[in-house]
Amino acid sequence: MADDVDRANQDQEMFDKIRIEKHTKAFNTPSGVVDCEDCDDPIGAARLVNVPSATRCVDCQELEEGRL
Repeated sequence: MADDVDRANQDQEMFDKIRIEKHTKAFNTPSGVVDCEDCDDPIGAARLVNVPSATRCVDCQELEEGRL
């Protein structure tokens, strides 16, 4: 059981690292455009001002939270 939990934690850490690197790279581009991790559309500037760590556009975030 511990092996499965350890493996799941390692996988989650890897996915988090990839997501953070992708997000950080987008902020360092000249345009500063950050694309949604789900639909690949640009995340609106107003959303990024209010939620700088956002990785999803408003619509995809609401879908993730079950509000749509």
